[in-house]
Amino acid sequence: MQPVSPADFFSKNSSRLSESPRRKCTATAFAEAGADVAIVDLDIEEAKKTAKELAEKTGRKVIAIQTDCTDKEQVDAMVEEVVKELGGLDFCHNNAGICINALAEEMTYEQWLKVININLNGIFLTDIAAGKYMLENGGGSIINTASMSAHIVNVPQPHCAYNASKAGVIQLTKSLAIEWAKRGVRVNCISPGYIGTELTLNSPTLIPLIEKWNEMAPMGRMGKPEELEAICVYFAGDIEICFIWIPIVLCVLIAVLTYFYKLDSIRGEMTEELEKRR
Repeated sequence: MQPVSPADFFSKNSSRLSESPRRKCTATAFAEAGADVAIVDLDIEEAKKTAKELAEKTGRKVIAIQTDCTDKEQVDAMVEEVVKELGGLDFCHNNAGICINALAEEMTYEQWLKVININLNGIFLTDIAAGKYMLENGGGSIINTASMSAHIVNVPQPHCAYNASKAGVIQLTKSLAIEWAKRGVRVNCISPGYIGTELTLNSPTLIPLIEKWNEMAPMGRMGKPEELEAICVYFAGDIEICFIWIPIVLCVLIAVLTYFYKLDSIRGEMTEELEKRR
């Protein structure tokens, strides 16, 4: 996976940046909830293909933007383009991430930096670019994707850089949440477990691990990309209630919680809210 700048924007117009099957599912969920969407990726041709499919399926405005999330100038320009093309930015879902499996003593410094730059620095750059706009334009909501690896040490695969980067995402989320809460910008994050994307299910290096992962999972299987939709759509809305302090302090919802959300009803609520705001 290459550096990307996935983020979702939810407003009277909404935008989503996506490059993996997991991100494609949540992008679809936002569009189906009534949001306009921006799909951002280094692979612009794939992004354009997905944007076209989503626009035809949902009737929403969907655009594709090429961006490297580790490049500050590109990230800043991307946010400006989203605002220009879609008319605003109220919601950002930050989803960039890669993993390199290597024993700590054998991992090169270049490998370490690549993971940290994409997984943590890329999220920081996108959070700041989106957050600045929201702070100056009435607020908004940011969702960062961390991982269960921020809380546990995965076995049997070794990936200390990934674990450290995702733990950093949680602390970054907490810090921004506290700084921006009273200024109208909510910042939360989700920590998914193993998700059965096509990339994972077809990877020669990961296939041998899947059986072990399934044995350790309470439900006996990995999560599905579409099972992340509901919680992301939920956080995208204007529902502040306790989320101004509980997730800002605790900041994480493990992905298994998404099994208990009814996506259709949440989508309906979000669509109604969008219509009111228009």
